[in-house]
Amino acid sequence: MEIVLVTIPFAIYVTYWVYFGDHDTPFEKDAKRFREGQRLFNEEKFEKSFDFFDQKGKIFPKSAFIWLMKGKCQSRLGNFHSSIFSFEQTLIFDNTVKDAYFEKGKSHFHLDDVKEAIYELDKASWHFQDKNYEILRWRSMCFYKIGKLKEAFNDIEKAALLGDERANANILSSNFFDYSKLI
Repeated sequence: MEIVLVTIPFAIYVTYWVYFGDHDTPFEKDAKRFREGQRLFNEEKFEKSFDFFDQKGKIFPKSAFIWLMKGKCQSRLGNFHSSIFSFEQTLIFDNTVKDAYFEKGKSHFHLDDVKEAIYELDKASWHFQDKNYEILRWRSMCFYKIGKLKEAFNDIEKAALLGDERANANILSSNFFDYSKLI
């Protein structure tokens, strides 16, 4: 009888928690909290967006979301060393942020650190379970750049199969890698 008396309130508590509990991660909560900065980023106002996140970072220095957005802004502004630092900070505070690996890989690519770019893009691909064609396209460009043509073609082909029109157009063109179509 005591088991029933303990089980019923516990079942009610679990049911309430499942349906009404707060299930957002700190990263998701920050994404909702800092929509203004995201809006600026989406409008390609990268300097204003960076300033927004830089100010918020003084208040919330351990926010993985803020570090990710600062890194994205720095990357779009061409400050790739700074962006890599920001992505590393993102991963220190939350190593499950898939975009940080992807963006970090792209920054390394722009700095011609191709082997490190492949390393980061491999991690991103693993986190996205090889279902993100952009990652495959970028990794393909890295392999091509270091002369690994078989791996490059395999990745660009996978990207095309996942629906990447840029990769598809590139495969169909006479020039295997036209970077202007891929980036």
